[in-house]
Amino acid sequence: GNTESGIELLRGQLGYRVVNNTVYQAVGDGVLLQSGAHDVQLTNNILWVNSGGAVNVAGDSQVGFRSDYNLFYLTGAGRVAVWDGRAYTSRVDWAYELGQDQHSVVANPLFVDPDGADNLLGYTGGVDHGLDDNFHLQAGSLAVDRGDPLSYALAEPWPNGGRADLGAYGNTVQANASPGQEVQVLSPNGLEKFEVGGGATIRWRAAG
Repeated sequence: GNTESGIELLRGQLGYRVVNNTVYQAVGDGVLLQSGAHDVQLTNNILWVNSGGAVNVAGDSQVGFRSDYNLFYLTGAGRVAVWDGRAYTSRVDWAYELGQDQHSVVANPLFVDPDGADNLLGYTGGVDHGLDDNFHLQAGSLAVDRGDPLSYALAEPWPNGGRADLGAYGNTVQANASPGQEVQVLSPNGLEKFEVGGGATIRWRAAG
């Protein structure tokens, strides 16, 4: 419920791995890197922003930065990323120009009820109204079984599709159940470019 940033990363001796988080940021940035943050890896996160950047990386915090297998949901003036002050409004430009989030997706994560039965998000007026805020995923969410294929998913209830969900409940007992049988195409995933008459490799995985 703040108006600045969901996750703020500053200079760290060993860098950061930011994995399986859910950030719902009505005002401000989802993840903010500044003051010399380095070697930051963003994976398996859900970042919902209404006005700022889902990811905002200052010029002094670009070294070693990698972001992939995330879900972005943007409303209003929300942007996928801000890189040293330059705004990227689409994942396509972000991926083509900087090579980031090539396997990520822009979609509504379909949370069950972000502001809960009282329709008040988190801390409001100095009172914690967050106990009924529900950021679990509805059935049909594109965040289910969308994590990095190399991430752990063994803690998820069976059937778990052999692949972690995105967001805070990925690789936990509170993750959504997966279909009993599924086939997923990993690549091409929509951003590749091919020449007519040329060959292409299709990567896919199956569960169940």
